[in-house]
Amino acid sequence: YTGFIKGELSEKGKNYLEDMKNRSYSISQLEIYALCPYRYFAERILRLNIFEEPTEEIEALEMGSMLHSILFSFYTELKKKKIILSGCSHAEFNEAEKLLFKIAEEKVNRINFDSPLSFYEREKIFGIEGRRENSILYKFLIIERENEDGYIPEFLEAGFGKVKEEKDQKIRINELRAGDIKVRGKIDRIDINTEEKTYKVYDYKTGKSRLDKSDIMSGIQLQLPLYLYAAKEIIKAELYEDYEPAGASIYSLKYKNDDFGRKELNLGKRLTDEEITEKYEEIIKICLTAVNKYVDGIRNGDFRLSQIDKREEKACRFCGFKPICRIQESGA
Repeated sequence: YTGFIKGELSEKGKNYLEDMKNRSYSISQLEIYALCPYRYFAERILRLNIFEEPTEEIEALEMGSMLHSILFSFYTELKKKKIILSGCSHAEFNEAEKLLFKIAEEKVNRINFDSPLSFYEREKIFGIEGRRENSILYKFLIIERENEDGYIPEFLEAGFGKVKEEKDQKIRINELRAGDIKVRGKIDRIDINTEEKTYKVYDYKTGKSRLDKSDIMSGIQLQLPLYLYAAKEIIKAELYEDYEPAGASIYSLKYKNDDFGRKELNLGKRLTDEEITEKYEEIIKICLTAVNKYVDGIRNGDFRLSQIDKREEKACRFCGFKPICRIQESGA
């Protein structure tokens, strides 16, 4: 198996692959291809399923979904009240705290009894041993209050392309193209600085997260770069102004203090604001080029085994398709 399948296909098969350029791609789909084209082939073309043993522990995805929903509703209501957490007064902080925990109580109580949301996970949200100060939500409030970088949350759960529109959430751009390719996704949060006409994007994470500058610069990690690109277009469509990128961060919502908070992409030391913007613009260009390259690979039937550096660590270690790709036997 060489990884190139197009030459052996029927006309129907070739047309199927050729049509892939007209589809809308999620970031996760593109990142799968970036890490391993063969995995994309098995998972997205052949649609093979991996059977995993069930676990009693809550999945990070479910915890993440709950926290996303809470924080979306919280900031939506906070904007209505015209409260800005950054550097806010004691009275405003108390009001925000009451609002946040009220929203959380309502949302968690709505979960049906079959949900695996465990007692311990509830304690993480509301406070270990009943103390709010020991909760994820309170830590979030403190970090938001202490942050004084001049950026205010403006767009929350901002969708672009063909994504599912949740209650009270809005698709900001119905179609977005990265070069020739339609892409879709949802940005957890876009903060803006109206004086500087700049913006930052955030992706909330409750599970393991890896922000690797080398992978971003080589077009393997696409999420934050594509968010930067989409956010620029969203701001232009909503505010009718051009804003420049100034930051891209993973916002860890893991309970451990060492992991909690903003993890901004490190572009280098002592950069001017102009140099930071230039760096992010470069990252966006790398991302757009990579997206088009990957979709070209898909439509041309290029589904080779992973060729990336540190392949075992980044692509193979937890891949459920290792038994059928036989990468260790191939010597590739």
